[in-house]
Amino acid sequence: MLYKFAVNIYKFLKGIRNSFRVMFWRSMCGKVGSNFRIDKGSKIINPQKVSFGNNVELGKNVYIEAGGGGITLGEKVIIGGETILIGGKGGLSIGDNSSVNGRCYIGCNEKVTIGKYVMIAGNCSFITANHGYDDWKVPMCKQKDLYGPIVIRDDVWIGNGVTVLPNVEIGRGAIVGANAVVTKNVEPFSIVGGVPAKLIKFRFSPEEIEKARKVDFTNL
Repeated sequence: MLYKFAVNIYKFLKGIRNSFRVMFWRSMCGKVGSNFRIDKGSKIINPQKVSFGNNVELGKNVYIEAGGGGITLGEKVIIGGETILIGGKGGLSIGDNSSVNGRCYIGCNEKVTIGKYVMIAGNCSFITANHGYDDWKVPMCKQKDLYGPIVIRDDVWIGNGVTVLPNVEIGRGAIVGANAVVTKNVEPFSIVGGVPAKLIKFRFSPEEIEKARKVDFTNL
């Protein structure tokens, strides 16, 4: 009986603490929709440049740092624990019903756009900056940095441990296999894998792909 009472008190106090946490960030961020949930240890730098849609969830120890481009998370976006989102000058946009699992890193020296219904497994990295290496007379650490945006179209599934490099667009409905390194564009409805990522096969026939392109997920 005493144990049950203690558990109920703990849950009550935890609920109060969570409510204060949400109230604090709601007052600080540029926009926070309804049913916002943020777990303990999570931190938001420059919150006035961050916008959350309805039903957004941030797991434990998520780190968000908005830069000049801002950070926008759409409706029902889930960010897993220990994920790092660095908005940088490029900015980050994640569409409705997308999820980024734990321990991912998204760096936005250039714009990163993630569409709707995108699934990103844990331990993935999205890199928009790279070192130059073409001049043999200069150490690579002294050469000009190279930047490029990343675009992930709707309904993409990215497996665990994937790295996506600058100037890459992953087409709608594509699947990227675990631990792949994506260095060039991925065609819609294709399955790629490896280092560097290469085409394995297409999910559907050409006729089916043409039909799939026309499907509208808006009313799901």
